[in-house]
Amino acid sequence: MPFATAVARWNSLNNAQWELLEIVRVRTEDPEVVGFGEALSCYAEFCTTAEAIESVVGEFPLDHAADDRLGLSLQMALYDAAGQSFGVPVHRLFARPQLRDRTPLAWWNTKMPAELLAQEASRSVEAGYLAQKIKARPWFDVREQLAAVDSSTPPEFRVDIDWNSMLLDAAHAIPVLAEIAPLRKVGLFESPIRRDDVAGQRRIHDAVPTLLAEHFDPTLFPVWVRDDAVDAFVISPPGVTSMLKRADAADQLHKDVFLQVCGTGITTAFTAALNAVLPAARLPAVTVMNTYSDDLLHTPLRVSGGHVEVPEGVGLGVSVDEEALERYRVDDGFVVPTPRRLLTVDYGDGRARSFVSAKQLWDDFTELTTMPVQPPGSSLDIADDDGSAEFAALHARARRHPQWVE
Repeated sequence: MPFATAVARWNSLNNAQWELLEIVRVRTEDPEVVGFGEALSCYAEFCTTAEAIESVVGEFPLDHAADDRLGLSLQMALYDAAGQSFGVPVHRLFARPQLRDRTPLAWWNTKMPAELLAQEASRSVEAGYLAQKIKARPWFDVREQLAAVDSSTPPEFRVDIDWNSMLLDAAHAIPVLAEIAPLRKVGLFESPIRRDDVAGQRRIHDAVPTLLAEHFDPTLFPVWVRDDAVDAFVISPPGVTSMLKRADAADQLHKDVFLQVCGTGITTAFTAALNAVLPAARLPAVTVMNTYSDDLLHTPLRVSGGHVEVPEGVGLGVSVDEEALERYRVDDGFVVPTPRRLLTVDYGDGRARSFVSAKQLWDDFTELTTMPVQPPGSSLDIADDDGSAEFAALHARARRHPQWVE
């Protein structure tokens, strides 16, 4: 599934394989009952194995839908088929009262320049969203990004910022977060430092009056709660049952959650069904539906006022565009091609350095930690291979070690 044109160039730096989706279709003895599910193929634990297929063929869908060992895509399809068989929406199958008919949903963007991020924010508002989750990185100035988004969105808009631990530790993170927290539109800070640095998270929690979120971890959860180190939790697969249990655990201890389940309109419909019955799911969910060029649905989901309507039709309540499935189908073993590029970071202080990949960037700012944590005025430039000998020589040198640029 190709990325939307506006974001494709920047998505391809670190998320190129997200273009490859696994779609599961479950047929039943009733030709009118066909279930669909999906998952990102690059996460093997979400996907379907031959053993999983063998275990469900010939069985009633609901007998196996709650089994997380099947993989999210097959689980989703089984719930869809079971809902259609019973003539009820998927959220009725969780045996819980429906709490919401509209659930909060965030627009998603990866790392990109401030002006493009602001354009995405404007697009999100036009599409009915009022929240945007972004990835903060030291090769972009997050202050400039927030200022640009603020200038192009209404007062009620919020930006949830995910650092993926790139602020390293509390000593580095607190000055940056304390500077950003008062800025308008900041919603929450996600994973500013390492997940297992509970003492550091507690220091941040005490120093910065902004919601602090972390990916749910069953081992760390009791420690986070004991030390009151985290305010909210990100709930993700591998399975439906584990997501329900984790959201319930957070709710029992008065913690908010947001579901992060990535895919097209199929996944978004399923995520809305989960959010409809989870008391703790008060924060905008992330499904990244907006990042793709097609939602795979005949009729788009309705998003307005920052919320997506929970489909009330049977099963997932959506009609999957099977012609689109065939149009985008690729052979098994397909790998999304990634072009050869040079990524040059301007640190905003007169220095610049060239890299060959997002991984090399990541390692230089985290494992090696030779560069500033979140330098003001920083920016990233992408240079595609122009076929010249000069490019080839610089690329070869940068593959061995990042190159300082005059």
